[in-house]
Amino acid sequence: MHHPAESRITIVTVSLNNRTGLEKTIRSVISQRKISVEYIVIDGGSEDGSLEIIKKYGLNIATWVSEPDQGPYDAMNKGIGLATGEWINFLNAGDVFLGPDSLSGIIQQLRHDGIDAIYGDSLADYGDFKVYHKARPFEERWKGMIFSHQALLMRASLFKEERFDTKYPKIADYDLILCCLRDPVRVRYTPVPLVICDAYGISNKGQASILREYYRRAKQSQRMDFSRKFYFLKMFVFLYVIDLVKMILPERLFTVMIRLFRKNLIS
Repeated sequence: MHHPAESRITIVTVSLNNRTGLEKTIRSVISQRKISVEYIVIDGGSEDGSLEIIKKYGLNIATWVSEPDQGPYDAMNKGIGLATGEWINFLNAGDVFLGPDSLSGIIQQLRHDGIDAIYGDSLADYGDFKVYHKARPFEERWKGMIFSHQALLMRASLFKEERFDTKYPKIADYDLILCCLRDPVRVRYTPVPLVICDAYGISNKGQASILREYYRRAKQSQRMDFSRKFYFLKMFVFLYVIDLVKMILPERLFTVMIRLFRKNLIS
């Protein structure tokens, strides 16, 4: 294990048996220009050669751990415990920053007083094409995860105070945001894409059931009038159909369908 060094931003990558995706993510992180980051890799005890990848880039990794865990959010909590930066970002294995200047492009915004978090847009990578996902205004957080957590940088002190609640195996990131970020004035949106996310990652599976969890969690802390309930009903039906199509169609054909029906594609 390497010892962490002081840094303004800590990037945490969690991975399990994703050697190829892990290396892609590591290369993206260490390619960031004009900024120094503390990089932490939490591996869940992979058996596919991921440890060799971690050691290959050992000089660029401040701290790494390779041991069994209780799932991705448990691994992310380990990363929080090891982080020494003022800000934390989670970039999963397989995900990458949009470019080498992604972090340096927003570092000035992090220096503004009164800001607890900043988030941006993202792209979903389907292999042959990418889909642009524009984040919603923070006031719409009652709808669920309105941005990719990979496109979020939040104060480390808030992460360390709350941590991810592992009783939510699919939406612990959403739960954490509801707990930590209650004042929209202290949250800043930057209208640029920060990351490219693997469209086949765990968070993209079973979207209808995840939406149901969003609703259950949101109504614990926010008012759910008829219009909001109707929104969830419409979205649930839509995502249920999508999940059903995913089960029926081969993966390749499903991605072709997405490409035909999405208008905001980036080749």
